[in-house]
Amino acid sequence: MSSIRHFAASFQENYESLSVLINNAGVMIPPYSRTKDGFELQFGSNHLGHFALTGLLLPRILSTPKSRVVTLSSLAAINGYIDFENLNGENGYKPMKYYGQSKLANLLFARELQNKFNQHGATPISVACHPGLSHTNLMSRGSGKPINRFVHFLSKTITQPASMGALPTLYAATEPSLTGGEYIGPDGKKGRKGFPRKDEVIHTLYNEETSKRLWDISETLTGIKYRFIESMTPK
Repeated sequence: MSSIRHFAASFQENYESLSVLINNAGVMIPPYSRTKDGFELQFGSNHLGHFALTGLLLPRILSTPKSRVVTLSSLAAINGYIDFENLNGENGYKPMKYYGQSKLANLLFARELQNKFNQHGATPISVACHPGLSHTNLMSRGSGKPINRFVHFLSKTITQPASMGALPTLYAATEPSLTGGEYIGPDGKKGRKGFPRKDEVIHTLYNEETSKRLWDISETLTGIKYRFIESMTPK
């Protein structure tokens, strides 16, 4: 949190506007560990870090007409579940389960942020996206172990190149027809590969009660309150 606060303060000292913020920091299926602030590593890095950064940069986002916040989710969100009784994994931890939790949190955050932009009549939009199955080193880096040759070969066979996986992010950041609240992913079978399109699964995954509870807990854990009215008031 200290590094996020430092970066946000430095950015606001040097820049008066922010057209696009892409929340794409991530770790995947590491052994159980925590951030310096004591959060389970995946929930802390993948969700709380983005929540904090966006909140701290909110004044610049709101002061920039038609700015965008793009938050990266994952196919893992489909099976994700926000375990409010064990967010930190202290009472049982499974790497993939907690990765899915963090990626569902990304999706819920993106949609809830759009809801709040709408409620306050703000012009920025918030869009979620996912890269499908893309060939990167995320899994091996997260586990802390080098990927073996067979898994590397298999990964290249069933996944798409990272350059294709980046397209939904670029689409979410630049496509003029988007109005906010969409979920962008590959157009192939089950969203695994292909070119960008709107993924309607967000309507199934989004839950208003869960999203609001997650938002409140995220503000409490990070100590960062989103102040829309104050940020929109001309200084």
